[in-house]
Amino acid sequence: MVILVISTYGTKIGKTKELFKITRPQNEFQEELFPAEQVEEIVVESTGSISTGAIGLAAKYAIPILFMKGSQPLSCLHPFVVHGTVQVRREQMKAYDDERGIRFVEGILRAATDNKTKIIKEMVRVRKLDILEKLEIDKELEKMGYLKNLLKSNQEKIDYCRDSFFAREAEITKRYYNCIKLLVKGNMGFNGRTRQPPRDPANALLSYGYAVLTAQIHKAVIIAGLEPYAGFLHTDRSGKVSFVLDIIEIFR
Repeated sequence: MVILVISTYGTKIGKTKELFKITRPQNEFQEELFPAEQVEEIVVESTGSISTGAIGLAAKYAIPILFMKGSQPLSCLHPFVVHGTVQVRREQMKAYDDERGIRFVEGILRAATDNKTKIIKEMVRVRKLDILEKLEIDKELEKMGYLKNLLKSNQEKIDYCRDSFFAREAEITKRYYNCIKLLVKGNMGFNGRTRQPPRDPANALLSYGYAVLTAQIHKAVIIAGLEPYAGFLHTDRSGKVSFVLDIIEIFR
């Protein structure tokens, strides 16, 4: 499957029959064609454009379109293709007010910690580090494991323990990026997570990747018949896809 990224100034994406047609300003007579059935997602930067015909073709094949400005997502278009049942959404809403909401948050944050740990261990395996750097990373991983065991609550509702979950998640993430600082060196200039705007190439890549991931998770949530705006860890706010943000925690 292909992800089409339209980022060059003046680049246009249109359609011809069942194909997406990409035209670049430096050579309008040379077009690139991509079968719609092979396209998984379309990302359009603010410097590019997409025709209504291409949007219609994307809708036909259930392809989400993510609009970006730099590393920030502006909007995401999803086709009206929804699976699952109303009962799924009803149970999701009910779970907010009982212990299922807490178990869900425990699960996503523990999975997130496991993924962070695996990434760090794999990076350590393939990079050359001195003994002090390895000892520092081992110390941070040990602390992350300790904090993971604290990701639990005996409360009856997520509203009563959300702050404690956020505090522990923030500490785990801090330890994770402490490791990343030791592992990502050279021209990347990474010295910790920064946003709006990202201050180095590594942070720019992270922000861009998270924006694309948001569209992927949003699509999966809709297809599963779940409500993207009804989160558990992330609170409700108009226009905020709280449940999507909950799921994204697993991959951060």
